[in-house]
Amino acid sequence: LYAMHTGSYFAEGLELPAAGGSKVIFDTFVCDPLVVDQFVYKLWLNGFTEKEAALRRQSHLTPPTLPTSAITPASPMSVSSSSVLSSSQASGLAGSSSAAGGPSARSQMAVYSLQTWSSLLLHETEDQYRNYRYMENILVNPPSLASQTMFQLAPSVQKFLVENYYLTDDLFLREVLGKKLTNGLRRDMQDIAEKTRLRLSCCYRLFDNLKRVHKAVLQDTKVPAVDVIQAHFMLSKELAGKYARAVFMSIHRFDGGKKRIQFLSYADFDRFAGILMQYWAATPIPVA
Repeated sequence: LYAMHTGSYFAEGLELPAAGGSKVIFDTFVCDPLVVDQFVYKLWLNGFTEKEAALRRQSHLTPPTLPTSAITPASPMSVSSSSVLSSSQASGLAGSSSAAGGPSARSQMAVYSLQTWSSLLLHETEDQYRNYRYMENILVNPPSLASQTMFQLAPSVQKFLVENYYLTDDLFLREVLGKKLTNGLRRDMQDIAEKTRLRLSCCYRLFDNLKRVHKAVLQDTKVPAVDVIQAHFMLSKELAGKYARAVFMSIHRFDGGKKRIQFLSYADFDRFAGILMQYWAATPIPVA
């Protein structure tokens, strides 16, 4: 009998000895509903490490307040996890200067409590990152998110995960404008990351998403591009439209590298492509 437990899941099974090794009789898998921290998820998407994400969370969160009654003269440094309360829970308990231990003990406990809180925050961030890495193979194929059984996700959470995973960046799109989405361009992501000041992993994700959408549009030429993108990637109409215009400019090789038009932003090209698609496009591939 074996069992494995970590943060968000518990797996258990039974192995019986057999000729040449053990034989698995059954496996069970129980998963709690996944709690998605939107702030951490966006940091993961933007390429921050677990430690960087935990430090950013610390700067946005208020450390828990420890009630002075938890400090005893005999053991000023001993504290259980249940003693660390949230600020709202401890607000009515903290502040009594007559508690045992004195100012020195309280200051030592405050330092210990902050270190414990920081450590727990890092471990929780690492657990979130681990879940997102497991989930990434599903996010590249959003329709499978509804049928997968590894993570219990509410429809609203699924929508949030997919929409943010496929969010684009105008600075990145400006750099790849008019270029073929080839493996050679993917090898240039280091240069693009330096120009756009995006993390390299983020640039790889943006490139792979754009190439994936581009391929899906070309494979289904009898349906408007926005409809194809929404059907294949479960995106909002607004984001699907932005991808459709990006694919349109890629197909027709819009050249944004000329010096005369360097001052134009990607938003300018995006609007121009939308006008062309609405009023001028007459191609065998319906793109709007």
